[in-house]
Amino acid sequence: MNAKPQKKRADGNRASSAPLLTFVGSDKGGIGKSFITTVITDLMEVTGTVAHIVQVDDQDRLPALYPGRVTTVVPASLDDLRRDPAFIVAAFDPFYAAVEVMMQERVPLVVDVGGPQQT
Repeated sequence: MNAKPQKKRADGNRASSAPLLTFVGSDKGGIGKSFITTVITDLMEVTGTVAHIVQVDDQDRLPALYPGRVTTVVPASLDDLRRDPAFIVAAFDPFYAAVEVMMQERVPLVVDVGGPQQT
């Protein structure tokens, strides 16, 4: 088997065929979404691609595993949304910023959407 060497980009990452944007989610909690996110992220690393992660959740697992590479989005509570519907836009500003970086720098982004938030 003769594998073609991958070209390196300016940022040091190898060019890969990994998707730029991957969503992992479900409407049920506790089924292994964060586990799947770590598997996807680790498989990308094996191929020389360093992905960034956005977690739409307030868990500490992913930031502990990937320090400096995880952006956390904590959705606005229902009480906040009742007071001001614009809270949802502000809550997702970090997500939008991460997508902009992904598009500009061509760095893969894995989005881990946690289970339902009961607030």
